[in-house]
Amino acid sequence: MTTYQIDSYACVQYTDRPGVVALIHLYDNNSVYRGSLYFHPDGTHLPDANEDTPNGQIFLRLPVSRFASAVDMLRNESPIRLIYNSPMNAYLTTGREPTGEEETP
Repeated sequence: MTTYQIDSYACVQYTDRPGVVALIHLYDNNSVYRGSLYFHPDGTHLPDANEDTPNGQIFLRLPVSRFASAVDMLRNESPIRLIYNSPMNAYLTTGREPTGEEETP
C-alpha cells in the first residue's frame, strides 16, 4: 500500500475537451507533486487507477459529477491522504474524526 499525505492542490477545468474534462493536482507538504484526480464525462468508461512508483505518484479517475465533492473534501478536511492498493482499490480519504465534530471556520 502506498500512502501520501496531501497538503495542497490545484484545479484545472477544460473547455470543449474530449476525455478528461477536469483535473485536480495533489501535492505533499514539501510541494512535491503526488498525483492527480482525473475527471471524465459522466457515463463514460473510467480507466483504472494507476501508480507511477518510480516518481511517487498516484492517478485516480472519477466521473465529473464527483468534482465538487472532491474539491469540498480538499477545502474542508484535514488530514487528507491519497492511497493506492491496486488498480481497483485506490482512493482519496480523510483522517479519522470524532462523530458529531462540527467544522469551524
